[in-house]
Amino acid sequence: MTTPQTNKRFPQMPDFWAGITDDSTQTERDAANQALDAWLRTDAGREFLAADKLVAETANTRDITWREAMEACGYE
Repeated sequence: MTTPQTNKRFPQMPDFWAGITDDSTQTERDAANQALDAWLRTDAGREFLAADKLVAETANTRDITWREAMEACGYE
């Protein structure tokens, strides 16, 4: 598997699905998911999950869009 590209929504998270298309095999999809699962167990992955949770809670609590919540939480 090649090095993942950067995820546009959260730049610190690699985009494990960048090369996945409708024509991708199940093996390719499984490999991308396994790479994501492994990354989520790292410090950066846990930090991402905490940020994602904060943005989601902010969006729900304030009844604002995801983009507005990201900005309110200090993310671009």
